[in-house]
Amino acid sequence: MQDLLTVEKRGKIAIMTINRPDQLNPLGKAGDGDAFAEVTAELAADKDLRCCILTGAGRAFSAGGDLKAMKERTGAFGGTPAEVKAGYTMNIHKIVNSLWNFEL
Repeated sequence: MQDLLTVEKRGKIAIMTINRPDQLNPLGKAGDGDAFAEVTAELAADKDLRCCILTGAGRAFSAGGDLKAMKERTGAFGGTPAEVKAGYTMNIHKIVNSLWNFEL
């Protein structure tokens, strides 16, 4: 999680930052979904928080999918079509589901 997300708390506000600024904060590496699930669960358990801001470090929020991983067919984008689908389910969809179900 540490290489992908950082969290700063300011009173009742949490700031969750995608922290890969040198690559414009792409998503899709193995473990990205788990990182979002872990962080959102930890923040949801903090009953003092009332708001969470999701941002990106550097000059971009997020470039989206990791184009390098797509080209090299690694991470969530590697393997057979079935493995790519599974990678999306375990990573990209997990990110979306973590944010969708995140309640403060």
